[in-house]
Amino acid sequence: FFALHRLSRGAKADFMTPDMERFFRDIADALAPLGRLRLGVLRAHDEDAAVLFAFAYRGTLALYNAAYDPALASLSIGIVSHAWAIREAIAEGFDTYDLLRGDEPYKYDLGGKDRWLGRLEATLP
Repeated sequence: FFALHRLSRGAKADFMTPDMERFFRDIADALAPLGRLRLGVLRAHDEDAAVLFAFAYRGTLALYNAAYDPALASLSIGIVSHAWAIREAIAEGFDTYDLLRGDEPYKYDLGGKDRWLGRLEATLP
C-alpha cells in the first residue's frame, strides 16, 4: 500500500509522509484485531497492482484510501479494484460500499451519489 502510494503523482504522492504512514499503521493495528480493517489487494503478474484500505462497520464497507500502480493506469486498474471490492463486499454480506467524502470522478463512475452528512458547530461559553 505504501509503496504504491509513493508511486502516485502530485498531491497523492506527497500525502504519504512518514507521519501519515505511521497514522495508517496505527489505524491498522487498532482495527485489525476487531475485524474492522479490510485491505483489498488486486494483483497482476505476481505484483500488487492496487490496494484498498477500508473499514468494516455495521454492514458498511467504507473506503478510506487506495493506491494503485500508475504503470497500469491504461487498464483502469483503480476502477477495476473498486468493482472487485464492491463484488467482494456484497459476497461478504455488506449492504453498503461507502466511498466516503470527496467528489473525485471515479466515485461517480462507480455510481456514487452525493449525500448530506450534516454539520455540527460547537463553541465554548
